[in-house]
Amino acid sequence: MRKFKINVMALAALAVAGVTGATLTSAGVEQNYTQNQAYYYNSTETDEGDFANPSNWSTTDSSNECQTNGDRPCHIDVPTGQTIGQVLADKSNEEVLEMSTDRKP
Repeated sequence: MRKFKINVMALAALAVAGVTGATLTSAGVEQNYTQNQAYYYNSTETDEGDFANPSNWSTTDSSNECQTNGDRPCHIDVPTGQTIGQVLADKSNEEVLEMSTDRKP
């Protein structure tokens, strides 16, 4: 009988934790959630290090050149709470190209 009580208490604790977690998720995280910020490569430069230079990126893309092929990155998404500089820090051009979901000619 003691083992049964321990199991019931453990299940009750898990249920409370699940309800609490769901409440926190719907009340806390979703209210503070914002979408990632898209940044677009706005330079014609392709020398090593240029893709990781934050000044070569902006939050708007007036060129509309994004496509599947090309030598330059088109855009990357910067997670909420991070800056473009943090995301690009110490990245090679190849690493930034891998992060980009599309390319510019």
